[in-house]
Amino acid sequence: MRKGSKKSDLVHGFGINDIPRDSKLDSDYYRCYGIWVGFLRRCYSNNRSLKNISYTNTVVCDEWKYYSNFKIWYYNNYIEGYQIDKDVIGGTLDIYSPETCAFIPNLINSCIIDGNRKDKSTPIGVSLSIYKNNVKYRTCITKYGKQLKNFGLYDNPYDAHKIWQIEKCNYLLELIDKYCNDVVPEVIQGLQRRVDILNNDILNGIETKTISKV
Repeated sequence: MRKGSKKSDLVHGFGINDIPRDSKLDSDYYRCYGIWVGFLRRCYSNNRSLKNISYTNTVVCDEWKYYSNFKIWYYNNYIEGYQIDKDVIGGTLDIYSPETCAFIPNLINSCIIDGNRKDKSTPIGVSLSIYKNNVKYRTCITKYGKQLKNFGLYDNPYDAHKIWQIEKCNYLLELIDKYCNDVVPEVIQGLQRRVDILNNDILNGIETKTISKV
């Protein structure tokens, strides 16, 4: 902690705002400051686990403890209309840092979300459906912001899951092709890593548990 900084002065008990003027609403840099405060809140606020349990073990690197350091990275990497993300590159590391974060389009940000399935007994990308009084399973996948379910009905949930694996793999490859020249190489590598996981699972008949933090 820098000299003069007290625990009570820390942002969400961790961050140090060493450029106080940026926290003013009329500051030209308020958006950058707001993003910094946002991920500090998700990681360190007292009620973080109540709002989103996926951030329970997430941390911020020591370098970004200081707002001024994050500000430098932000303006060297910012892409208009894109969102900051730590999971595509960082995977299981679960840390906000210069090495794990990048600005990515919403389509990439949302494509690695497993989805909140109401029925946890079904694999990812599968929903239960009643057809003519019989239990069936349907493949569900979101592509380009639209949820698609027109893949037929299956008696076995794992048959529906395999279709999801194939469709998700193809969608990731489409996004790689679409954004390969617009994002940093590490983002493309993160997407390809998920393609490799899906291909391996398909080849070996394995259920894919997650493609989010991998």
